[in-house]
Order: sequence, then C-alpha cells, then structure tokens
Amino acid sequence: AIAEPIRPCAHGAPLGPVERCFPSQLVLRRGAKDWVSQLKAGSRHYNYPLHSSGTMAFTPAPAASLYFLLCRFLTWHFAEVSAMAFAISEATS
Repeated sequence: AIAEPIRPCAHGAPLGPVERCFPSQLVLRRGAKDWVSQLKAGSRHYNYPLHSSGTMAFTPAPAASLYFLLCRFLTWHFAEVSAMAFAISEATS
C-alpha cells in the first residue's frame, strides 16, 4: 500500500513502445508523500495469500481488498472489479 498505483500515460509520462502496446500498464510509484501521508498505521504493506490452485488471492482486510480492487480497476479488469466490489460489500455489511 505504500506504493501509489498509477498509469503512466495518465500522468504525462512519455510513452515508450511497451506503453503503446499495453495501455493498461500499471506502475507502482513509491515515495509519493501525499499518498503515504493518507495511510493509516499498520496499512503500509499487505500480504495476499494465494489459493493452492494459484487462481485467486485472499485479502486479509477491507483496506487490502480496496487497494487490490484499485489495482485491478486501473488495469482495466472491469468484470473482476465488479465481482470484487460486490464481494467486498457483502463482507463488510
């Protein structure tokens, strides 16, 4: 969580050949003071255990779920984001 997920093309970074081929690329920007200052104590790192099949990750806390959801949203995995949002709302209600 200490790294802010961004899409390079959205922040004015020059596009290289990889970014042109994969516009959903995600970069984890470390050291962004405004991002880090918003984090609560104890939420700087998340551990996502993987299922033994390797097909899904478990989220240990609601904040970890939302961070993972943000990363999926920024990489254009909208079907997964929708399913995750529903699961998060069910788990927190």
